[in-house]
Amino acid sequence: MESVCSARFLTPPLTQLSIVRQARTFDEAVDALTLDQLEEMINELYNVRGMSMEETARELWKDYRTINRWIRALKIKPRPPIAPFHIPKLVSRPWMEGTKLDMINEMPVRLTSIYPTDDLSYLIGFAIGDGWIGSMMIELCNTEFGLLNPLLSLMNRIKSRYGGKIGLQYREFKTGRNVAREEAHSFRIWLSNSNLARLIKQENQLRYDTLDFLLSAKPGHFLAGLWDADGCVSYFVRERLCVEVKLTQGEDNLELLRRIADTLNRFGISTTCRLSDRKHELRKFYGLFCRLNKNMYTLHVLKESVWDWIKIVGQKIMHPKKLENIKQLGKLIKIESESRKKSK
Repeated sequence: MESVCSARFLTPPLTQLSIVRQARTFDEAVDALTLDQLEEMINELYNVRGMSMEETARELWKDYRTINRWIRALKIKPRPPIAPFHIPKLVSRPWMEGTKLDMINEMPVRLTSIYPTDDLSYLIGFAIGDGWIGSMMIELCNTEFGLLNPLLSLMNRIKSRYGGKIGLQYREFKTGRNVAREEAHSFRIWLSNSNLARLIKQENQLRYDTLDFLLSAKPGHFLAGLWDADGCVSYFVRERLCVEVKLTQGEDNLELLRRIADTLNRFGISTTCRLSDRKHELRKFYGLFCRLNKNMYTLHVLKESVWDWIKIVGQKIMHPKKLENIKQLGKLIKIESESRKKSK
């Protein structure tokens, strides 16, 4: 027994670490050291230092499954597993996509990098406006059935690219119950994909790192989705052309409106933002009077900037009625512009 103990202490910790790293199998590691030494080393890393199995495996240059088998063979009591916190983030190039395990604040984290396509950028904008975002799911809701097929096609492209499951339901407005298509007042499409859902919200708060990324890299498609959901594009002609291009959000998204105004300003598009409806005021929605539960703010695109807005955002709109208004509005702006030139 004494000779065994002295042999253990003759092998320094760094030498033990090197031996285990070079060993290809469990038996090789035990033959090079002893069973007690191997157990002591792995227990030191796993239980004393508090490393996860993934970290222990990296430290010993082994696969996670190998260390899992070794811990069971050595009868080291495993700690209760801690599910890695999941953090998705956007990246600027498709080849940067991937998932890796890491440690942040001594907690295991699964980092998933996602490249946003034009479709995904539009989806995120629409979901913020007329949708619901949970930790596992994104829902889109609307009453314009002309949007149903375009949105279903978009959802299927996103599913093919990022994975998930799609569902569709039809709703009756007054009761909110599910009904047949012929009786429906609105539709609800959902995509089950936790990666994409957590890109938009975290702890029920908008992720402004995601929104800032999209406003920088994909502003047109992101804003087109938001405008299709919560925006308005209208006009009428009397003595002159009158235009209304606006986007309305609740006060909890006022910061988003400010960032949108800054983004549009980078393209030379002038806007104003002001309080449009006060909390507790009555408003009529689809024949029913509802009391607002928050202040509402509206961002207006000034008339002289509407043509630039059409080029950046309007051309990417999918809402059939808004798209038709944009096409007609573009023609009227050109006519008015040419008329002004002739009168000078």
